[in-house]
Amino acid sequence: MKRYLLALIGGLFLSGCCSESFNPKPTTPAKEAVGILVPESKVGNQKETNTPQSQTIPKTVQVGPGVFLEVDGEIRTVVISSKVVRREGFLELLLCREKTKEHEAILAAPVDARDVHSAMLSAGMKPGSPVQFLPEYKAATGTKLEIQLRFNNALGQNQLVFAKDWIKKTIVDEGLQGDWVFSGSRLIPNTQDPKAPPYFLANDGDLISISNFESALMDLAIKVSSADGELAFEPWEKRIPEIGTPVAVLIRLAKTPH
Repeated sequence: MKRYLLALIGGLFLSGCCSESFNPKPTTPAKEAVGILVPESKVGNQKETNTPQSQTIPKTVQVGPGVFLEVDGEIRTVVISSKVVRREGFLELLLCREKTKEHEAILAAPVDARDVHSAMLSAGMKPGSPVQFLPEYKAATGTKLEIQLRFNNALGQNQLVFAKDWIKKTIVDEGLQGDWVFSGSRLIPNTQDPKAPPYFLANDGDLISISNFESALMDLAIKVSSADGELAFEPWEKRIPEIGTPVAVLIRLAKTPH
């Protein structure tokens, strides 16, 4: 099974966004990640969801630092290791790359966006196109995604929630609408060295966006502008654990509406 997974990931990566070498390997998650990155056979105290649940333990392959692919029968899940970095204030991202845009994101992850892109391809997700603003607005396209968050609460209980439940409109307790899609970000040439690999814009930080960004790896398929007060969002603070809490971001193909 593992040999099949490695071959699958490697082949899809070659057809993906980047040309750099890539050597995924099976992994045993770090001790502190057990129950967060890799689900336990029975997860207690979790919020009811429509996501298919299996009785078997998923096979897990590490795609890159902090990025995993879980295969559980026909269910494939991209898992990103992150932590809570913000619980209040104006919001433009659910997830950013570590040391980039923590001032406007709830979660940050020490990952390479190219690894996330590759894992998503391996999970059967197809990139579309980033948002377009000129000559007219066109929403981001791509595979529709279901994004959940897995973490331990203050009592050490394993929790599973939909990512949208951590985001609300400013001032009012009204949640995030619309669907995230695999927009795929963009590659730009290295102007300093034409022979160098192109640069992947999502590595500037925009992994899972709330405000529309052309650089976003994942974006909302609705018009959201950071300049539009009616569409401004903030963290739903009372639902979010303390800053520094480890959180596994789970990304799957969307099968049912939420």
